[in-house]
Amino acid sequence: MSGYKKLIKLENIPEIIIGDFDCGFNKLRNLEGGPKFVFGNFDCSANDLTTLRGGPKNIMHTGIYDCFDNNLTSLLYAPKIINNFYYFKNLLLTLDYISYNE
Repeated sequence: MSGYKKLIKLENIPEIIIGDFDCGFNKLRNLEGGPKFVFGNFDCSANDLTTLRGGPKNIMHTGIYDCFDNNLTSLLYAPKIINNFYYFKNLLLTLDYISYNE
């Protein structure tokens, strides 16, 4: 499909992003080299991710963590606190590693 990006790895990304970070619709297999803190939305949807390793440790405020449409079998390495987490359309075998705010 035209318009899709072709990134295969994340490089030279600041550790802290104030605003949204979108690396969706690429060919990423992991999130190594990406930001550690995002003060906004984080979108890594529609890649070839098999792991969330290297992804943000925190999505601040009311941000969305969107990792739908990948090849994830686990949510290991997902942030511990997420307000809105979209992880559908993956190959998940378990929902372990998710914490919900009550």
